[in-house]
Amino acid sequence: MEDGEAWVVSNFSMYASPADGANETLPSVVQDTQAPVVNVTEYLPYHLRPETYLVPLVFAGIFVTGVVGNGALIFMFLKHPTLR
Repeated sequence: MEDGEAWVVSNFSMYASPADGANETLPSVVQDTQAPVVNVTEYLPYHLRPETYLVPLVFAGIFVTGVVGNGALIFMFLKHPTLR
């Protein structure tokens, strides 16, 4: 792209056009304008991530609490039929 040359990108087509009317595909225009990636973190294997073990423990706690609570409620209704 030369100095002073304006690019117009239409939302309705897959083409970007310079002001003089020549067509160039949108991906090549996007590649020319992308900034380099600066903040790249290292890949941490799945078994070393803390959320691998914390999330299942939290969900297991919620499950056990729900089963015990609903079981106690059913037991209470069966033992005391007048509470229905």
